Amino acid sequence: MKHRIARGELAPGRRQAYTIGLVLQGLGGLAFVVGFIGFAGGGMSRVRDPLGGSDPFQWWFVCLGAMIVLAIGGFIRHVAARGIAGSGLVLDPKRARDDLEPFARAGGGLVRDALDEAGLLTQDAPRTAATGEVVRIRCRECRALEDETARFCSHCGAKL
Repeated sequence: MKHRIARGELAPGRRQAYTIGLVLQGLGGLAFVVGFIGFAGGGMSRVRDPLGGSDPFQWWFVCLGAMIVLAIGGFIRHVAARGIAGSGLVLDPKRARDDLEPFARAGGGLVRDALDEAGLLTQDAPRTAATGEVVRIRCRECRALEDETARFCSHCGAKL
């Protein structure tokens, strides 16, 4: 029996892939730092003792491998966060909308919160054009309600 995912929820596989990508990026970053320190330390030992010491360029390969792991982890996180279609790997607009729906909902919620905090939303807003009702906005200067198509406030004349 296939588990049905609720609308607005991410699939458990996508969450796991995101975590795997995050871990790979963490390990790649740590390996890069270790490689960089080894490269710098190896270079300094060559200056002190030109005939001995480790070859600093072997650490360069550690840094290169770490950057590859970082890139792979970033790619996995990108695809896991947006979904296969949402990330553009599969060109399917319907699947892309489904993949990106939780993020679009979150983005709309953030915009609504910002408008509410700025005092530009009324308790009734927004109303859709499909119902024939008009969306009203608040003037920033005098706080009067105006029609959404108005460019200037009818009470104080400020630009909306």
